[in-house]
Amino acid sequence: MSINPGSTSSADAILRSADLLPRMRKRWHAYEVYLSALVIFAASRAVVVAGVNLGMRRVRAADIVRTLDPAILQADNIWYYRLLHWDSQRFHAIAHDGYQYSGDPTVMSTVAFFPLYPLVAYVVKSLFSIDTDLALLLVANIAALAVALLFTKFVRDEFGDRVALLSLGSLCFFPSSLFLSAGYSESLCLAFVLLSFICLRREKFVLAAVMAGLASGTRHIGIVVMPVILWEMWQRNALPWPHLLPRMALCGILAAWGLLAYMAFVGNDGLPHTEPAP
Repeated sequence: MSINPGSTSSADAILRSADLLPRMRKRWHAYEVYLSALVIFAASRAVVVAGVNLGMRRVRAADIVRTLDPAILQADNIWYYRLLHWDSQRFHAIAHDGYQYSGDPTVMSTVAFFPLYPLVAYVVKSLFSIDTDLALLLVANIAALAVALLFTKFVRDEFGDRVALLSLGSLCFFPSSLFLSAGYSESLCLAFVLLSFICLRREKFVLAAVMAGLASGTRHIGIVVMPVILWEMWQRNALPWPHLLPRMALCGILAAWGLLAYMAFVGNDGLPHTEPAP
């Protein structure tokens, strides 16, 4: 009995076509949760925008202006400048003029604010020729978008789609999530922390430590990821102590490198001094 090669190839094509739809459905299901996460994130940011504009209308402009640095209010008629108050002014000063220290302990100094966030904003400002304030907001909001996707992935891998989306909704609509979209370093630090946890779950300890180091260079609280990494290395690694200890020491240093680098910069008197006000 002879087999027609043409009919065989046609049958293979039909089988491949029949198998294509289930594969597409499976792939769509894999990405559907992230599309839902983007919708949740976008809805929460719309609430932030509406709240910022409504709040500004409810408070007398004269009372607001007296509490803010006039340099920040150069275009206060643009709504997004209202996300650049308080600590954002310090990050603006660092990204625009670098660190300054007066030596007067009674005067708020930019030394208290860690360098990675304003440094990234400065790079964005230089690359795209935009002003410092807009660069600060771009970095914060792009990092916040990354946080939404990374948080969804991390929780989804542990507890499934439904818990991931409910958890993301709780995070994004919590009132203090306003600071994820303001000119603050929280969103960038949280993105690095989540990246560290995702790498840690895959037992990529060195990469997890590097991400933790970036978090510690963004906010001082990032240093708390270091003991988590060391604990997980001790729990999951079957190597004997003489081989494990050097690796733990390396990861400990990498997890703290952002903080250590900033401490070295400050400790070596790398800050330009300004004369204290009389």
